[in-house]
Amino acid sequence: MRLNGTWRMRVLGALLATLAIGLLDTRAAFAQEAFPQGGFAQGGLGQESLGLRFTPINFQHDVVFTLVLGTDAATSARIAVTLARRLRQNGLDNPGGSAPAAPVRDAWIVPEGGWTLADYEQQCAADAKTRGAFIVMPPAITNAADNYIALLRSWTDVSFSVLVAECRHEGIGRSVMLSENGASLAPAPGRGGTTAVVWVSETPSRGRAGRSQVEFFPLTVLTSVYFAFAPQRLSQTTTVTAFPTPNPLPVGGARTSVSTLQSTTLNASGTGSLQSGVLSAFSGNGLGGTIGAQPSPETQALHAADDAIGHLLADQLNRDCKRLAPIPAFCGW
Repeated sequence: MRLNGTWRMRVLGALLATLAIGLLDTRAAFAQEAFPQGGFAQGGLGQESLGLRFTPINFQHDVVFTLVLGTDAATSARIAVTLARRLRQNGLDNPGGSAPAAPVRDAWIVPEGGWTLADYEQQCAADAKTRGAFIVMPPAITNAADNYIALLRSWTDVSFSVLVAECRHEGIGRSVMLSENGASLAPAPGRGGTTAVVWVSETPSRGRAGRSQVEFFPLTVLTSVYFAFAPQRLSQTTTVTAFPTPNPLPVGGARTSVSTLQSTTLNASGTGSLQSGVLSAFSGNGLGGTIGAQPSPETQALHAADDAIGHLLADQLNRDCKRLAPIPAFCGW
């Protein structure tokens, strides 16, 4: 039986549709086997369609991460960097030996202020050198100012809890070839390391930082009010100095005494004019009414977080590494 042109087109379209459905089913099955915990979307073969938000990094040395689960990316990055710096210094100050060690001494410390828990879990699953992470829970930050008229004090209070997550490796997942151009993607999550929280701070660590400034304008206003109502005053002092009379008297006579008059006048209007000139000079040069450095909320928050981390290390983390038996594994990182 011969098929006309219309029937031939219909048969060819049906065959192509069947072949496309078969290819999609095969691709989906292969991706599900390679990424059992990752999502697979039909929109493409990129990392987002495979459940990976970023490309995990393979390290050649043991590594520990610091991350902050905050809503503000800039603040999270600052706290993560500060925690990494304090942990490195803490490891140098507690080298171990006869006394129990304290984290972190040997591993690299990498701050990741923009990471989420999912990012760390993917890194743990993909890299055998990942030892764990110090995770700062969302910090509570309070900014306030105390105004004492002539003295202004601003302060920032930061408190947060910290988790220590250990990355336990039972085998690293194989690299999967899924891209059409043959590029090798990262190892599959869930096939390598698994995350477990091994330590939690007992109480939130709290730190505070502040700065005081002298208010120039209130002082000037107070003195201006005083001089505006103070009456004009005049004080005089007369001093008489006597000399002995010479004998015989010189030609033209002799000076027997000298009188000295001293007077002081408090001029209220003149003082007010002087104060007005000083205020104009300050305002004209952009110096403002505050003497001292202006506080920055970001800077104060950073110093307050550093203070809180110091209390965390001294009062909780290092203490538990010395008193717990057996010593937790993260104390030797």
